[in-house]
Amino acid sequence: MTIELGIEQEQEQTTQQELIHNLEYNLDVISDITRTLYEDDQRLVPEIAEIFMNSNPELNEERLKKTLQFAKELHIGQYRDSGHPSVVHSYHTGFILAEWKLKKDAEDAVITGTLHDCIEDSPDPDRILLQIYEEFGVTNMTAVAALSKNYLKNQQNVTQEDREMYLRIKLFADEYALGFINHVKVADNIANLYTKQYMKPQNGMTAEQRQQRFRRTSEKYVLPLAREIDASGTIEMRLVPYMQELIAR
Repeated sequence: MTIELGIEQEQEQTTQQELIHNLEYNLDVISDITRTLYEDDQRLVPEIAEIFMNSNPELNEERLKKTLQFAKELHIGQYRDSGHPSVVHSYHTGFILAEWKLKKDAEDAVITGTLHDCIEDSPDPDRILLQIYEEFGVTNMTAVAALSKNYLKNQQNVTQEDREMYLRIKLFADEYALGFINHVKVADNIANLYTKQYMKPQNGMTAEQRQQRFRRTSEKYVLPLAREIDASGTIEMRLVPYMQELIAR
C-alpha cells in the first residue's frame, strides 16, 4: 500500500509539472506573438485564438475571436512595465482559464478572464459594460463588473470603497451564482505573478517593494480562493502549490 501510494504521488507530481510547463510555455508564446504582431490586425487575433483553441477545442472560435479583438481595442496605446502591449495580460488570463478546461461555464470564464480589466481605467465604464452585455451577455457583464476595482464602489448593497477584492468576489459569486468568478481572479493573479519580475518603481515604491506587496496581497486574498478551487476538484492543476512557487520565485 505504501509503495502504491508513493507511485501515485509521484505520478501526480509529474502531471503537475507537465501542466505547469505547458501553461508557461504557451504564456511565453502569447507574449511573443502579442509583441510581434500587435500592429498586424490581420494576424494577431487569429494566431492568439489558435493557441486557445489548441488548448481547449470546445470553445466557440468565433466568439473567442470577438472577445480577443474586443479586449485589444479597449487597450490600444496601453503598455505594461515589461514593454508588452497591455492586452497581453488579458490574453494571458483568458488562456489560463482555457487551459484549465472548467467542467462548467468554461466559455464564460474565458470571456470574462479576457475582458476582466476592460473598465479599470475607462472614463466611461457604463458604456463598456453595456457593450459587453450586448456582445457577450449579462453573465459576462456582471462578472466583469464584480472583478473591477472601481466600478462597484458606489453601488448599493455591495462593498464600500475600501473593502478588499476578496469580499466583493465572494458577494457576487454567491448572489449571481457565478461559480467561475474565483477561477478568473486566481487566473488573473497567476498571470501577474508570472510576470512580476517586470515591475518598475512606481509611486515612491521600488520595484522590489512593489513585488513584495503583490506577494503579500496574493497570499492573503487570492491563495484562499485557490484553496477553495483545489478542494472543489474543478480543474486538474493544483493551484496552491503552483501559486506558492510563483510567489517564492
